[in-house]
Amino acid sequence: MYRQIRQRELIASVFHPHYRFYLARRAWLQAGSGRPYGRILDYGAGNSPCRELFECGEYLKADVEQNAAGDIDTLLDPDSPVTPFPDEHFDLVLCLDVLEHVPDSAAIVTEIFRVLRPGGRVLISTPFMYREHEYPFDRRRYTSVGIREELLSTGFKEVRVDKFGNVWQVLSDTWYGSIYKNRDLLPVRFWERVSRKLYRMFFLPVLNLTLFARHEGDTNSSVYAELFVTADKD
Repeated sequence: MYRQIRQRELIASVFHPHYRFYLARRAWLQAGSGRPYGRILDYGAGNSPCRELFECGEYLKADVEQNAAGDIDTLLDPDSPVTPFPDEHFDLVLCLDVLEHVPDSAAIVTEIFRVLRPGGRVLISTPFMYREHEYPFDRRRYTSVGIREELLSTGFKEVRVDKFGNVWQVLSDTWYGSIYKNRDLLPVRFWERVSRKLYRMFFLPVLNLTLFARHEGDTNSSVYAELFVTADKD
């Protein structure tokens, strides 16, 4: 497992570098929440910002450490993929920005398959082109082919892989994130601070509403930022 970025909200302002990502992921999750579920597992929940989107009888939050609100229901062993849940227990598993951080992603996917009931679904998000983050727990990047093959080989069916972000978004994120080294913020010179502030105040909102939105979700694109994956268990 990993110590994840503690996202608190489902949305971000148009001045935020990840504005389009928040919009796209919310829309994708809403599409996946179109029916009521009995039990949902939020695997690697953090602050569980997506809870409000889902109608269910039980929403269980699991992670390797407690969050600030103290509402993680189950603490997991960071050195083991095994969870304490029974076989075929959940109708839906959320695994959002987790697989890139775990020591053995195939074992985690297998465990998710085990705890899902027949007819259950998993929603997975994972970055493709994004800076190294949460060092030293950032371990891998999936391609659309790689994540599909891993899920199919585990036994999942009806695997749908959606791509988020275009080349302009990727270039912006790469430049904006270049001031970080591993998890540390590098010393930033005055002109770099000013340029980033001006970019975020005046240029980023326009780009978020125009250029970054072009061809978003193009499944044929080879340059993209994130993968949104939906898979079902027979």
